Amino acid sequence: MNETRETHWQCDYNDYTILDKLDHHRKSAVLLLKRNEISMLENRRDNRLIVHAEFMEPLKILANQGFIHLYK
Repeated sequence: MNETRETHWQCDYNDYTILDKLDHHRKSAVLLLKRNEISMLENRRDNRLIVHAEFMEPLKILANQGFIHLYK
């Protein structure tokens, strides 16, 4: 991903917004989610985490160089 001035991040878990923030890092982002908030929203069958990113200018995302870590 090339540099950007800021990025608006929103994370929704089971239809609830658990993160909504502006990030001013230029090349990467670390999103920290509250584990206890996620565990309270867990369903028995279907759990969905949706991550939205809104970039302030056009950029190229290199998916093969990005990653997501999910810790238990």
